[in-house]
Amino acid sequence: MKFLDKMIEKIPEYKTLKKSVKIGSVAVTGLSGIHKAHIIHSLPASVGMGAFVVAYDEHEAQTLANDLSAMGNSVCFYPVRDFIYKDIKGHSREYEHQRINVLCKLIENKTDVVITTVDALAQFTIPESVLKKATLTLESGSEIPIEKITKVLLLNGYERCDLVEGAGQFAQRGGLLDLFMPDTDKPVRIEFWGDEIDTINTFDIETQRRLDYVEKITVTPSVEVLLGDKAKLSEKIQQKMKQLKGKNSAKAKEILQSEADNLLNGLNIGSADKFICLVYDDDPACLLDYIHNRMVFISEQTKVKARENAFYLQYNAEIKDNFASGILCKGFDSYCIEKSQIKDFLLNHTTVFLDNFTHGNYEIPLKEIIHFTAKQLSLWSGTYQILKEDLDNEINNNLSTVILAGTKKGAVSLAEQLREDNYNITFVENDIENLMPNRIYVMAGTLSAGMQYPYAQFKLISHGMVFAPVKKKKTSRPKNAQQI
Repeated sequence: MKFLDKMIEKIPEYKTLKKSVKIGSVAVTGLSGIHKAHIIHSLPASVGMGAFVVAYDEHEAQTLANDLSAMGNSVCFYPVRDFIYKDIKGHSREYEHQRINVLCKLIENKTDVVITTVDALAQFTIPESVLKKATLTLESGSEIPIEKITKVLLLNGYERCDLVEGAGQFAQRGGLLDLFMPDTDKPVRIEFWGDEIDTINTFDIETQRRLDYVEKITVTPSVEVLLGDKAKLSEKIQQKMKQLKGKNSAKAKEILQSEADNLLNGLNIGSADKFICLVYDDDPACLLDYIHNRMVFISEQTKVKARENAFYLQYNAEIKDNFASGILCKGFDSYCIEKSQIKDFLLNHTTVFLDNFTHGNYEIPLKEIIHFTAKQLSLWSGTYQILKEDLDNEINNNLSTVILAGTKKGAVSLAEQLREDNYNITFVENDIENLMPNRIYVMAGTLSAGMQYPYAQFKLISHGMVFAPVKKKKTSRPKNAQQI
């Protein structure tokens, strides 16, 4: 939707905003959700930057992601992580894989917008330098022993299994290596001829049939805490144990000794998160360390601040409870950055606060507070008579009206109906070159709401959001299975 970029340039408030962000941080008020998405879509691109967005909760983050994707951006969401401090086996790594996927795309600059929440950005993760070193590029025709690849996969947290069924798993059968990386939608099958990679293909998990040929892949880690040399880590844990004193030290030493023994025996532990600072030599990273050359957006700063305070309150209480039970102890008690570090990050980056209402409690100095005159419109239900009445009310107002009719089939049908009723209609296949006054443009697409900018004489009406149905995974049943 490039026409949105051209249209917003006509708005005086936006012109002021573009000038102000070149010299410092800015607050923009009078914005509803759809207008926030519009600014995030247009402003960073106008100065050749990507966007980093802090939403006040997951629902807003998802709505912004849907709108920005519909506008043509590539968008990633970075979720909160549940740190596992107990040695629990078999917990889900779905969100961990999603986080690694986002970090890899940030390194390769393969995403326009990254959206997260304030608690997620504060949590520790794998440092950028470690993530880069842990990646391995495999290409058809190159020579590398299959044993070397499996060794790298085990070090990167992949699980060896008989049959690949999900992300973070690999399976080897002779000269075939199946692999499912966290940052891909489909697993790949690598076929070897001796030590040479013969072919790489994606394949279907359910049918196990090969799909598309792939020239080259980059293997990324499956976990955020790469244990590496387990014997060395076991030694570090035991050194920390010797320094423990106090009433709960006996419980903590017992738990740490068990974890250290398992590592010394080459076993994986479910509580690897607990040792993130020890693994990365007291210098773990957070999401903010991956943000380079990106414009920062804070949506509803008051709500973000409230969530930040709630997170640190809960985090400190959780650490205290785990100290009492011996699960955590001195030396294993830091899993996120301090509040002050978040503020320092905002001070050192161009930050745009996006708010609905004006308030005066911004944490950092601002160059400008700009109030937008804009209106959010309710979604169109799809009833033609309601749409017709809305359009008739705006006749001869020199408005440029864009109607997002959902599917392409729906857009074609609506355009024909409006043309039969003698409206000045243009059906748009791809994008609008120039918005003309007193003209209605009909195209496929949906947003979470419509929008109107009175000064620019522009109105956008959107059909309700259309989401792809969630595909349910089919469970395969063994041929000789008996009913229980």
